[in-house]
Amino acid sequence: MLRDNLNRQLKYSIRKKKNGGGAASFIVGSVIFGGLMLGNVMSVNADEVASSSTSGDTAVTSNQMNENKDISGKEVTLSKSNTVETTVNQKEDASAVSSDNVVSTTTMNQNESGSTENSENPVDLTNEKQTANETTDTKSSGTDVKNDNLTQSPTNARKLVAVAATVPESQLANNKVTISNFKVNKHLIRESEGLDINFSFDWSGQGLVKGDTLAVPLSDAFTSVTRQVSVPFGSNGQQVGTMVLDYDAKKIYTTFTADMDPNRIYNGTINVGTFINRNYFINKDNRNIVELDLPNGQKEAVDLQIIFDAKDTAPELGIITVQADKNADNPDGSTNITWDAIVNSDKDQMSDASIYVTPDVIKGINPQFEVPSQVLGYNYSAWTDMNFEYDSNSTYSLNEDSFRVYQANVYASMGYAKEKELVKGKDYELVKSGAMPHAYVINLIGDYATTSFPIVVEYSGTVPAKNGERAVVDQATTDAFVAYYKGTIVVSNDAGTRYSGPFLANWAHASINVNNSSITGSSQNVLGSVSVVHIDATTGKLLKPEAYVLEKDGTPLHNVEQGTEYKTTPETFSGYKFTSMGYDSAPAEGTVKEGHQRVIYLYVPEVKQKGNVDVTYVTEDGKVLEATTDVVKDGEVGTDYTTEKKNFDGYSFSRMGEFSAEATGQVEEGTKHVVYVYTKNPEEKKGSVDVKYITKDGEVLEDVTKVKD
Repeated sequence: MLRDNLNRQLKYSIRKKKNGGGAASFIVGSVIFGGLMLGNVMSVNADEVASSSTSGDTAVTSNQMNENKDISGKEVTLSKSNTVETTVNQKEDASAVSSDNVVSTTTMNQNESGSTENSENPVDLTNEKQTANETTDTKSSGTDVKNDNLTQSPTNARKLVAVAATVPESQLANNKVTISNFKVNKHLIRESEGLDINFSFDWSGQGLVKGDTLAVPLSDAFTSVTRQVSVPFGSNGQQVGTMVLDYDAKKIYTTFTADMDPNRIYNGTINVGTFINRNYFINKDNRNIVELDLPNGQKEAVDLQIIFDAKDTAPELGIITVQADKNADNPDGSTNITWDAIVNSDKDQMSDASIYVTPDVIKGINPQFEVPSQVLGYNYSAWTDMNFEYDSNSTYSLNEDSFRVYQANVYASMGYAKEKELVKGKDYELVKSGAMPHAYVINLIGDYATTSFPIVVEYSGTVPAKNGERAVVDQATTDAFVAYYKGTIVVSNDAGTRYSGPFLANWAHASINVNNSSITGSSQNVLGSVSVVHIDATTGKLLKPEAYVLEKDGTPLHNVEQGTEYKTTPETFSGYKFTSMGYDSAPAEGTVKEGHQRVIYLYVPEVKQKGNVDVTYVTEDGKVLEATTDVVKDGEVGTDYTTEKKNFDGYSFSRMGEFSAEATGQVEEGTKHVVYVYTKNPEEKKGSVDVKYITKDGEVLEDVTKVKD
C-alpha cells in the first residue's frame, strides 16, 4: 500500500490562537499515483511554507496537523482560556470554535473498483468555509468547550439568554457604565494567518444592583459554532455576573447576578474573541467598515480588510472541505455535532462522485480498478475497491437520519447559501459503508451523476456523556472523502466501464478548536463628602464659613464611605431669619453619596415690623361714650400694651366687643382695635313728702313743710 510519510505529506495548516476561538486548519495532500511514485508535497502553515518530497508504496495517506489558525471557525466567548476542537471548520462556538481540516488529493491511473457509490459532486476542501454559513439558514456550529470553573455549558448559556432577554427596562444598566480604551488586535486579516479577531475595552460601573443587565448588539460580521456562549466573571475573588454572547439573537448580554453594592465602583476589561463570518465577507478580498456597539451606547467604527487566500496555497480546497456547523446539548448530557462537507466549490465537472463521511481518521487509500492503468498516475476505468487505511474513532457515531444534501452557491470566502435540496433516491443514494465501520457514503445519481454544481452534505453525530459528565466535543472529529472522474462514461459493458477523464480522490479532516473571550472585574469603595453652608440669599454673603458636616463623634464627613448618615439644621444669625434650602442643595438630612454634597441654607435680613393699638368705648346700641384713641402708635411688634375700663355716668361695663383685641397683650403687625361695650343704667323714680296744718274750716295753721324728697 502506497503511504505517505506523515512528516512529508502536503499540508495546509492554520495555527490556532491559544486563547482564541476555533479556527480551521487544513492539511492538504496532493498525490499522483503511478507505480511506486508519490508526487512531491508541500507543508504550508501560518508561519512557514516549506516544500518536501515524499515517496512510498501505492497508497496515499493524509495526516492532520495539530496546530491550527482559524480558517473557518468563528466565535466569541466569555470564558477563560478553553480549547475545543471541532472536526469541521468552526462556525460558532461558545468559545469561538475552529476546525482543523486535512485535505488529501489523489489522482490515479489505476481505477479502483469496489465502491458501490458514485457521485459526481466535487467536494470543497475548505473546512472553514462552513463557518460563514451560520448566517445562512440555520448554519451555526456550536461546539462544546472544555469547561473550567469559569465556563458554563451552552445549555446554561441558553437559559441565561432567555432570562436576559426578558429583563425589564428598569434594569437595563447601560447608563450605569462608562467605556474606555477600545482596541482591536488587527485590521488586516488573511485567511492563511487565521480568521480570528479580538476586540477589547475597559469598563467601569457604579450604582449597579442585582439583576442589572447590559444588552449590546452583536455584529453579523462575526460568528461562532456555539450559538450561545457564556462566561462568569468576578470581582475581588467573588463571582458577580455572567456575560453571554448570543449569536442567534445577535446580542451580548452582561448580567450582574450577585448582590451588588451600589456604593462601590466595579471595573475591569472585556475581551471578545470571535471569528470572521464567511457569509458576511463573501468576496476574496473584502474592505469593510464594521460598526461595533459598546455597552454605554457608544459606537466604534472598525476598518477591516479580509482576504481569503487559503486556496491560493491549497487549491485542493476547491474540491472538498469539511467544517463544523453547530453543536447542541441534550438533556442526558450528550451533545449533537453537525458537520458540513462542501464538495466542488470550484465547479469542475465530476462524474459518478462518491462522498464518504466518517468520524474515523482516513490515513490513505489503495484503490483497485477494473483495468490496470497503462499510464503512470492515471486510470480511466471504474474502481472496484478503495482499500481505506484509517484510524478508528469510536468516540461517537453519525446519525443516519441527519443527512441532508444540497446544491449550493459557494462564495469566494468559502461561505455558502443553499439553493436546492437534493432528493434521496432520485439525486443521491445514502449507503452505510462496508469499507469503514462508522462511515456513510453519498453516491450522486440521476441528474447529478455528472455535475459541476457545488454540493453540500450536512450530517450530525452524537457524542455521549461519559461518567456522568457532559460530552466534550473536542474529542469528536470527522473526515470527508470524495472519489470521482473528471470525464464522462465513454463505454460501459461486460468488459467494464471507461471514462473520458481520470479517477481523482480527495479527502479532508476536521476537528474543533476554540477562541475564548474573557471579562475581568474588580471593585473599590466609592467615597463621598458632605459640607454645609449658610448664605444671605439677598447678597450671597456667607454668614458662616463652609464646613464639613460632623458625625456624632465629631469626625468631619470628608472622604467617608457612601451610606454614612448625616443630619444638619438651620442656625440662628442676628438680624436674619431662615427662609429656604438652596436650589441645588443636598437634603438637610440623608446619607453620603459619591462625590461632594453641599447642604445650603438660605437666610434673609429681618425687617422690624410695627403695629398700632387703639381703644374705643361704646354702648350696646352703638353710642360712642368716648372717641377712639391710640394706645400704641407705630409700636414695635411684640411690645406690650394695656388698656383699662372707664366709668361713665348712667352706664356700666358690659363686655369686650365681639371682634375686639384683647384688653392687654402685645403689639402685632397691623392695627389692633380694643373695644369696651357699656350698658345704660335703669332710671330711678322719685317723690316728695310735705306736711301742712289746717283747721276743719280750712284755716292754715302752718305753711307746707317738706318732710322728704
